[in-house]
Amino acid sequence: MYTRILIAVLIGLLGGCDDPTESLCPVDTECPWPYRVRDPEGACVWACASGTIPSAETGECECTEGKQNVGYEDGYGRRMCGVQS
Repeated sequence: MYTRILIAVLIGLLGGCDDPTESLCPVDTECPWPYRVRDPEGACVWACASGTIPSAETGECECTEGKQNVGYEDGYGRRMCGVQS
């Protein structure tokens, strides 16, 4: 248990956490994954999937006008939206 915590701390300090879905990555409560990520300068920016736009009201990315939730997520767990026929 302590080893996992130490590894997580080291990964966070060294900036080696490229995939926040990994269990050893530290949780960034000020920049909640998967709709917000840190850019190279450290700023918290929106990261929306195809067919979605940021919603400050919900803190998630919502479907753009004319598109609907297609019922699945992208590889990062974000909602995806498209035109359903």
